[in-house]
Amino acid sequence: MNSTERIWTYNTTLKVNYTCKNDMMYNITEDYVIFNRSYYENRTYSQMMNGTFDSKLKGQMMVGPIGRPIETIEMLQYATDNQSCGVFQVQNALGSGTPFFYELRFKNKTGKPDMPCLTYFNKLGSPGYLIFFNNCSYIFPPSRVTNPQKVGVNDGNSDEE
Repeated sequence: MNSTERIWTYNTTLKVNYTCKNDMMYNITEDYVIFNRSYYENRTYSQMMNGTFDSKLKGQMMVGPIGRPIETIEMLQYATDNQSCGVFQVQNALGSGTPFFYELRFKNKTGKPDMPCLTYFNKLGSPGYLIFFNNCSYIFPPSRVTNPQKVGVNDGNSDEE
């Protein structure tokens, strides 16, 4: 799901207290992507992240805050033909907490995930938790560039994600 537009997480099998999780790409190459990961939990949180692509496993990315260790390994399990949405398996690389969970993500311009993505996610067998709501677009509007230096920055010491 290579994109310069905002990518929202619609559903997750991980029980979380936040909503409106989204990624905004800034720099994408063949080897890595720099992006801003944000979410809302009583206020906005944002952190610049580095995703390194695995040259041997297409669709896999190792993710962590810039300048810090990898926190997750994110593997695309399913995507629609037009790449408007996808289901990811997210593995915890830190060795604590839930070993892995699934997320259904979609591109901003579509407004919601396509039915094939919803069907695939729902067949995983784990209960899903909806974390995208209509107000997410107001909390993180399309024209707003989130500056992690000015928004409630997750300092990496919490285990929200």
